[in-house]
Amino acid sequence: MLGRPKPECRLRADSRHQRQLLRINLQYFLPAYPGGKLTTLYTYPEFVVQYPTGVVQASDGNFYMTVSGGNEQNGFILKITPAGKATTLYSFCSLTNCADGSKPGGPLVQGANGNFYGTAGFGGEYGNGTFFELTLAGKLTTLHSFDYETAGNLGSQPSSGVILGANGDFYGVAELGGEVCVNGCGTVFKMTPAGKLTTLHEFTGSPSQGYIPWGIAEATTGVLFGDTNQGGAGQYRNRLQR
Repeated sequence: MLGRPKPECRLRADSRHQRQLLRINLQYFLPAYPGGKLTTLYTYPEFVVQYPTGVVQASDGNFYMTVSGGNEQNGFILKITPAGKATTLYSFCSLTNCADGSKPGGPLVQGANGNFYGTAGFGGEYGNGTFFELTLAGKLTTLHSFDYETAGNLGSQPSSGVILGANGDFYGVAELGGEVCVNGCGTVFKMTPAGKLTTLHEFTGSPSQGYIPWGIAEATTGVLFGDTNQGGAGQYRNRLQR
């Protein structure tokens, strides 16, 4: 309904050399949004933060952001208060051979237990990315390591994060990997909170499917929808069944 006050929303914006966390207070629903007031909450140190890939507000009221770059280019997770105070919650590749993952991607998801769940596109036991759990205190547990085209553990570079399904499991995509396509065209997967992976779909690279999936969403009907970065027959969304 037009004219009804809309709750505050927060988003990310990029500048030429720096990344900023911005707040826009939208006073009304569309089309009255141009009257919103924008406030810069935090400006990241120049050339330190690169490629912030998602921000979420947790149950504690603070904001949490995955960052793919950084000084060592391995990525980290930031905690930012509503007032703009930033703290590095976890730095990836803290373990030998980046066993804890590298280059997290996509926004974190807060589970029913209050912990965050997400993915890192690289690192892990096989170097093909990880699925991890992170407490609000910053303790990270690697729940699963992807292994490209190994049966039962397909997928590589799960760089888009995961979504929490209505059934309590997590769903996501791996940009590469799989056995069907010669070079690994990507997969759609289901992950339990304990880290057990089930491959739901392997992309073939055919015109009817495309390849290199980049994201996923669950409709109210329980059907998963997503898109691919390459291929397809002029269509940019593929209907993906569980």
